[in-house]
Amino acid sequence: MSTALENKAKLDIGYVKIATALGSIYQVFPFLLNSPLEGSSTEVQLSVSADPMFAAPLKYNKAVWIGYADSTLLNVRDFLVGEYGTFYVGDKQPFQPFQLVRTNRLASIGRGEYSVSGAITETVVMFAEKIPVFMQFTREDIQKSAATYSGSQIGRAVTHWTAFIPMPPDSLKQDDVLVDLQDGVTYIIDAPDFTNMGYVCHLRLSTI
Repeated sequence: MSTALENKAKLDIGYVKIATALGSIYQVFPFLLNSPLEGSSTEVQLSVSADPMFAAPLKYNKAVWIGYADSTLLNVRDFLVGEYGTFYVGDKQPFQPFQLVRTNRLASIGRGEYSVSGAITETVVMFAEKIPVFMQFTREDIQKSAATYSGSQIGRAVTHWTAFIPMPPDSLKQDDVLVDLQDGVTYIIDAPDFTNMGYVCHLRLSTI
């Protein structure tokens, strides 16, 4: 009877075969808090898919992809740059292929600090620079009660942004600041939730 380690080795060999047959070379950048894509890199043969059977494309609203590669060459939060864009490794679950997030923005992240003397002022201090993240605009329709003669409901649209941010645990807090470096828009991080895919949170436009 095969042991768990032997079975894992067989799976890993299978994932490498998939990567070799269907994938391409990606540059691997280890996670850094500042400009990770400007550091040194290695290479890995990687295949990405939205579906385990390679039978369906990724649907709108989905950020997570499936990745096949040599598991010994990648770590959680590594960045992968290649044929289909820039990804980061979300997790490495036992006996499973990788889960990857395809990023679409570079962002800097900071936190407000307040003066200790004189007039109280806030200064945002950036602690992460040029981090690849995934951001998506979302429209959510809700119903709002209105005092009308008919007692009907009036629909109202609420908009927000969903973000996947590859940061270590305990690094993001409520009301941290995220600056989209592509268009210069500043957002406030709302309800940061650390998951096996990194931080998943909502963003709201900054009023400052």
